[in-house]
Amino acid sequence: MRYDVANVFVSCFVGWDSQLLQGILSVQWYENWEDCIHACHALLPMPSRIAMIERLRAHVNRSTYSRPILAARSAGGSSGYIVLHPGALAIIGGLDFPDCESNACRADTAMLLEDLVECASPEVEIVQAVITQGELSAAEQSAYEECFRSAGLDDVAELVQVELNSPKVSSSIPLDCNNSSTIQLGDGLTLRDANEYESKEFAKIVEQTYNASLDVPELNGIRSTHNTIEGYASCVQESYLPWWVIEHQQESVGCLLLCPHQNELVELVYLGLVSLARGKGLGVRVLDFVSHWAAVRGATRVVAAVDQRNKHALQIYEKAGYTEFSRANAWIKAS
Repeated sequence: MRYDVANVFVSCFVGWDSQLLQGILSVQWYENWEDCIHACHALLPMPSRIAMIERLRAHVNRSTYSRPILAARSAGGSSGYIVLHPGALAIIGGLDFPDCESNACRADTAMLLEDLVECASPEVEIVQAVITQGELSAAEQSAYEECFRSAGLDDVAELVQVELNSPKVSSSIPLDCNNSSTIQLGDGLTLRDANEYESKEFAKIVEQTYNASLDVPELNGIRSTHNTIEGYASCVQESYLPWWVIEHQQESVGCLLLCPHQNELVELVYLGLVSLARGKGLGVRVLDFVSHWAAVRGATRVVAAVDQRNKHALQIYEKAGYTEFSRANAWIKAS
């Protein structure tokens, strides 16, 4: 999945260039970004909010943006924030509606979000948002969507979120595969450590997998491959990237990108194959390796997100033992 749905809440705002603020008079910028987090996520239990704030602080410390979050409130009492991520990506982190059923409140919040998006756009290639289905009331859902459209975002994809519980070690894969730069999966299928590739060479392989892909094709030509890869890499909090180039019969035919998280969770960030390698059963065999790699690490769950239009990929995940646990809608705006 090449849509960034991980680490949605990761940044902070403490001010902005005065030139960018010219003409943006409908908002007041938060002096303390934590206040905005509490306002936008008031329904979250306090321990969850504190954990979110800790993640935000960690991100701020490693961010290369001069202002990693835009956090503001309106005269009408609405609040909202946008997170700037590595890879020229901005993510709408949250909105707070004092009354989401009021047309006046919706208009006020929409203006607030328009201002936030306007300020974020010069720094990034795309602004995106992800709404998990079923987490909002009907009124909240409608209010969010109305604000997104007003700020220029389009609903481009429905994401099927799948999981593999209790991943298993495979007897056909060496137990020490985590320490090997080349992993033989049999019948000419090989994984090679992507960390050993030049960045341009690896980017070329990744880009080839996007051709004729049903995995959010709306992103083609909007976000550069370099920035996409940078965004992927920022999710990994370890010095080593668990990424591989997939080879079949000594030809590079795809890539596999994993991201281990805390709490014994592994995210399958992206699995892509070039068009000529699809439909040959390679995906299921690579997913068998993913299960093995996660189990060896002691992970108890692997998660991934797939565009619902990509029926073939969903069938492959199902064959590999993955089940659907949620759906979300992805919204984007090209800057």
